[in-house]
Parts: sequence; C-alpha cells; structure tokens
Amino acid sequence: MHQDNFVAYEYLNQTVSAAMQNTYVDGYANFGWQLQERKAGTRGVTLVFKRDRAIAHKAELNRLQKVFDQQMARVTRLERTKRTGAQVVGLSVGIIGAAFMAGSVFAWEAALVVLSIILAVPGFLAWGTAYLAFRWWQGHQAQKVDPLIDDQYDAIAETSKAAFALLR
Repeated sequence: MHQDNFVAYEYLNQTVSAAMQNTYVDGYANFGWQLQERKAGTRGVTLVFKRDRAIAHKAELNRLQKVFDQQMARVTRLERTKRTGAQVVGLSVGIIGAAFMAGSVFAWEAALVVLSIILAVPGFLAWGTAYLAFRWWQGHQAQKVDPLIDDQYDAIAETSKAAFALLR
C-alpha cells in the first residue's frame, strides 16, 4: 500500500427534520461533505457525512459552513412560526368553545334551558370554526413569512456558491 493513496476523513452527524434533509445534503456537498448514511429517528433524520481531512481552504469552508448552518436554522424557525401561531389561534378558539359549552352544561343542570341553549350555540360555533381559524392564521402567517424564507434560501445559495468555488 502506498502512502500517496492515504486519506484521513473527518465525520459529521447532523440531525435535521425530514422535510429539510435534502436541502442539508445538497448544501453540505458544497462544503466537501459526502453523505454516507441516513438514519431515521424520533427527532428527525440523522445525516452522516464524511470528507477528506486535508481538504484545501478548510478554515474558510468551516466558517462558511457555520454561516450556512445559521441560515438553515433561521429557515427552520421561520417555518415553525407558521405552525405555532396557527396552533395557538386554533386551540384558543376551541377552548373558548369549551368554556361556552361548560356554561351551557351548568345552566342545563340549574334548569335554565334557555340560557343553556344560548350558551351552547357559540360553543358549537367555536368548536366548528377552530380548524378554520387555524387554517386562516396559517395562511396569513405564510403570506408574511414566505418572502423571508425565500430571502434566506437566496442567502443560502450565495453561501453555498462561495463554498463551492473554494473546492474548485
């Protein structure tokens, strides 16, 4: 065996959401990383990468990779804001409906039938519209957040392009 053929590798494990795994695989390839394995887990997908330890421009590639990781984390946070706010709105409407229904049940137990019916109507309406409120808020947030996500993907492309240029 010749020493000229010797290659020492460094390894990287990155756990990401299933929806973002292909973006990470494509992005890390621009930093010299080669995908070795994908492991599905409860917290997402663990991607196992390797690259030549003696890669040229390693310090600059590592710096750009940190920028890339920060940009990807921003995309993940922005994607999460679309769901989180919508969940809060949907649950709030549902809880308000439950409060009206509780009042309706108490009024029924106190033999106040008319009050029970009056409280049950908004309770049922709130329960019925909780999902619609969720979907409305999700769409509303998407209109605000999607341009920011697109800007982040543009920045990610620029970072990846700079790293790719260092590999050539």
